[in-house]
Amino acid sequence: MGKAWISVWFQSSTTPWKVDLDCAREASTVLKAQVRCIASGWQEGDDPDEWWRVEAGEEVKMQWVTD
Repeated sequence: MGKAWISVWFQSSTTPWKVDLDCAREASTVLKAQVRCIASGWQEGDDPDEWWRVEAGEEVKMQWVTD
């Protein structure tokens, strides 16, 4: 059985978090689950496969590649 994922996109520049990683940290703590966010914050020309994996207070930059 595979993992279940959900995607959240905030279409706003006025969120309580300065960067996406701050949101991922808070979500991981509150949900007690692994959270991933893109490392670049969706900047044009950045590597779309580079992500942060946040879980149990640990943050790891990773390549998220699916086949």
